[in-house]
Amino acid sequence: MGPDDSWAKMGRGDLSIHTYSDIQALFKDAFRVIDIIEHNTQGKTLLGKPKQWHIYAVVAQKVI
Repeated sequence: MGPDDSWAKMGRGDLSIHTYSDIQALFKDAFRVIDIIEHNTQGKTLLGKPKQWHIYAVVAQKVI
């Protein structure tokens, strides 16, 4: 998840928080990145509570 996600801002130590640059760096050596889509939008949880969603969708191919 991204740093703007409302859960990321709770200060929990058990979540993986990454910037767009972090995501690019994670994939740079062993993958050919085809697309990275960043979603940063206001929405709701399954319980109907307001939440800021900041997630990334990555399409990548493993370099062999």
